[in-house]
Amino acid sequence: MIILVAGSSGFVGKNIRRFFFDKKQPIHFISRDECDLSDLNELSRICQELKPDLLIHCAVSLTDTHNNLMMYLALERAARYVGRIAMIGSGAEYSFQRYTPEMKESYYDINYPPDNKDPYHISKHLIARLHQSSPVSNIYNFRVFGLYGPYEDYTRRLISNNIYSYLTQSRMKISANHAFDYLYIDDLISAIMVFAQSLTKPSSRVYNLCSGHADRFLDILSEVIVALGGDPSTIDVDSPQPTNTIYSGSNLLFQQEFKYKIQQTSYASATPLLVDWLESQVIKS
Repeated sequence: MIILVAGSSGFVGKNIRRFFFDKKQPIHFISRDECDLSDLNELSRICQELKPDLLIHCAVSLTDTHNNLMMYLALERAARYVGRIAMIGSGAEYSFQRYTPEMKESYYDINYPPDNKDPYHISKHLIARLHQSSPVSNIYNFRVFGLYGPYEDYTRRLISNNIYSYLTQSRMKISANHAFDYLYIDDLISAIMVFAQSLTKPSSRVYNLCSGHADRFLDILSEVIVALGGDPSTIDVDSPQPTNTIYSGSNLLFQQEFKYKIQQTSYASATPLLVDWLESQVIKS
């Protein structure tokens, strides 16, 4: 199997490189510096040369809707030269004003775009709409929710930000006790590889890849701080009462169809991995 990863300089791409570092797997990486992924021809040229069995497309801009849409259109054009395409989508496609616990794939509704002007949310919703009506049949949208792991933006991500605070003698803190569906990055990559290697013909072009349940922020940080040897009572919480914000998806469609139970690395098990990354590549640098 030949694998091509588009968007290798981002959070997901860097972790795919780490995941396959010591594995004998033909895998190629391209970043924005090497290929303009929004150009309608460049990705096609690379795919025509490599003829990958699997293309994992994880490139995204948080600020440029036009760029995201053009990357999707370029992906459609390149699809003819690829076996299967795993496109990293997002639970944001559902539109946050409609969030409900354990959203199924069918819950997506084109009539409910985000009611704000956030480029990321708008991009994800519109790409889901384009994908839903596309004649290109080998692009599969994998919706992720609270994905976390090494190389994420620790300045704003709940888990790594609070581990960083602990390691630098600051206090862990949350402003509101929301509930998110978190999945460790390696568990996502493992599920994508199950999909890539399966002989099962997918019945859907959209799958939620998530834990299937939502955990409260305070519960998450309590498990993390215990793993670090600290005391949960020292976590600063502006409002400890659970809020109505519950962001989670149902993973039953993927698990039933591919006969695979999505792995779920515990927060306690992930904590030392994030500590190693932060200490070696963030704090010491």
